[in-house]
Amino acid sequence: MSNLLFVLVGSWLLGGLFVNRQVTQQKATRWAVASAAVTTVMTAGVLVFVWQRGPLVAELAGRVSLAADVESLLLATLTGLVTTTVLAAGARRELTRSVMARLLVVAGATLLVFFASDLVTLAAGWTAGIALLSGSDEASRRFAGRLLLTSALPLCAAVVWIGAVGGRLDLRGLEEGTLPAQTTTWVMLLIVVASAARMGIPPFHRAWVRLLDAGDGARAIAVVGPLTGAYALLRLGPPLSQAFVADQPWLEAWALTAAMYLAVVAFGQRKQLRLAGYLVASQIALVFLALCSSEEVAVHGGLTLWLALGPALTGFLLTAQAIRSRRGPVDIVRHHGLVNQAPLLAGLAFVFGMASVGLPLTLTFVAEDIIAQGLLVPHPWLAAGFVAVTALNAINMLRHYGRVYLGATPRVRCPDLSGRERVTLVALAALILVAGLAPQLALTAEADTAHHLHAAETSR
Repeated sequence: MSNLLFVLVGSWLLGGLFVNRQVTQQKATRWAVASAAVTTVMTAGVLVFVWQRGPLVAELAGRVSLAADVESLLLATLTGLVTTTVLAAGARRELTRSVMARLLVVAGATLLVFFASDLVTLAAGWTAGIALLSGSDEASRRFAGRLLLTSALPLCAAVVWIGAVGGRLDLRGLEEGTLPAQTTTWVMLLIVVASAARMGIPPFHRAWVRLLDAGDGARAIAVVGPLTGAYALLRLGPPLSQAFVADQPWLEAWALTAAMYLAVVAFGQRKQLRLAGYLVASQIALVFLALCSSEEVAVHGGLTLWLALGPALTGFLLTAQAIRSRRGPVDIVRHHGLVNQAPLLAGLAFVFGMASVGLPLTLTFVAEDIIAQGLLVPHPWLAAGFVAVTALNAINMLRHYGRVYLGATPRVRCPDLSGRERVTLVALAALILVAGLAPQLALTAEADTAHHLHAAETSR
């Protein structure tokens, strides 16, 4: 069992290499979906094993080591679910062999981040996952370049700084306080910038919104689906808790301001994908807000919201991209009435959209309620702002749905979902509803992580 973590990472990498060697697009698609689905099931199996037996540690040749607990394997399973869904239900014109191969390898690099037991491995996976987003088109190259500059560079600089001042580069050593106190604040600042840039927190949001608006939904979802950017806060915040706790007030203010700004900007958008992009970025900023909180209950809600938003935002962006691939760019100045021609697409878009903003009976609703409860007593102004953002985003979602799907039957034909898209997206919607109706499993899994984070932050 000790080598399973390397097998999981290697499965994604080998899948990408194999898909890129396929002769036809059809075979490449089948192999990509099969490879992603099998690896995701394997990851879920390892998650069950670790849940019952405890954390898993793997070493390769005595030099490279990986470690996994329940939280990291939950995120690895989420990564697999998002990647499989994109490969199975994404727009065929967009998913060329090269793009599918890159998405598989990016998933492997993401798992390397989640399983890293030292800062060098984490930084390597972080940087590789960003660099591989670059493709042959100008939009993806520009996006990857900016993300390398604003996210990968600060994280690598933080790792080099830790090593230069004599700090241990393994996470356990960092937790033991080997980093000199005078450098902790600056290192934490670099890590926060790296995390915020990868999560698309303002002022780092424009590149991601432009990538989505350019029609590159697969790469855009690969960035926000697993929400890899938040992992730096999750793993490196507690070891650097002295600086993290001191900076929490301004981090919370930054996150709330960012979420409100993005929600307001989304309300003023006239294009479908730009509205969707700003709305998604606003919801992600709420995760950033909760993870930066000093309250254990709010952190618990933030971790749960992280899990809940992955499938919901993936489904929402895929349905928005499906409209783009069928109709081209869609404005939301007028009603388009697509429900009359594509009722299944419209129904699933409603489920995914409302699940993204906290529809009752979804896990997002449960998570947002927990966050509000955690913020209400100690920080009523944060709680009020949080509720205001969620309300505005719900309005944005209803406005998006009403303008795109409701109204008179359009003259331009819009086909409904294909068989492949139906199976994938219906299964994803069913998973979202089941998770909302039975949230206890996710809440239990995240409760231990939230308690550990809060204990680490308050112990120094």
